[in-house]
Amino acid sequence: MTNPLDMLRFKLQDLRRLLFQTRDRNFIGFPKYRNHGAYHWRNLSHSDTYQRLVEYVVGHVAPTARCLDLGCGDAACTGAVAQVCHETVGVDADFDAIRLAKTLLFEHGIQNCQVYQTPLSQVSRILPTATNSFDIVYAIDVIEHLPNPEELLHVAANCCKPRGVVLIGTPVFQSRESMSIHHVREYTVDEFRSLMTEHFAVVRIETIPYQRGKGDLIPDGYMFAVAQCESARLATFSGSASRELFK
Repeated sequence: MTNPLDMLRFKLQDLRRLLFQTRDRNFIGFPKYRNHGAYHWRNLSHSDTYQRLVEYVVGHVAPTARCLDLGCGDAACTGAVAQVCHETVGVDADFDAIRLAKTLLFEHGIQNCQVYQTPLSQVSRILPTATNSFDIVYAIDVIEHLPNPEELLHVAANCCKPRGVVLIGTPVFQSRESMSIHHVREYTVDEFRSLMTEHFAVVRIETIPYQRGKGDLIPDGYMFAVAQCESARLATFSGSASRELFK
């Protein structure tokens, strides 16, 4: 029998979601956090695929860096990055994602990380000092969800310091049948490079192994665009992120 207090808590949470969920043309809604909770935090311990994505980002971060996570979700990656840099900030449009992110960051004692619920269109309002202020701006598993992917790249370029690094990660398009129902569009390597070079002068595309759900591991199934707003030599991913992050 359901506890009446639990029923009341769930109803209040539904009311808060109704009142505070983001309404924005570039946010199509994402029910996975509501339905499955903070699943990225579980993936940090149990998914080699997700660990590889986080390791890739961490491998580009210096101890003194300020980092911005665009589309941070439940902040599992944001929290991992915070352990190796000076400060991280995460933003996401989804109500449940940020609710979970705040809870998990507090439970893990991660204090150099702040998260905010906001669509990309309002980042400059929520973070008025964000312009040209972050050493690393990154987004993993975000651009494929957006009706207007250019908005993500515009915000990333606007928030990144001159000579800073922008990392955008997304699955490589395989087939219509393999696409997630939550994805608006997936990109081939050439399509992704073309999109990125419209916004950044220096772009390198790197691929890493990726497993979709319970399917086979695809050797070049995921790609990262590594970009800078000004022409400069890009650091190569070292792959040296510590597995201690995922224990």
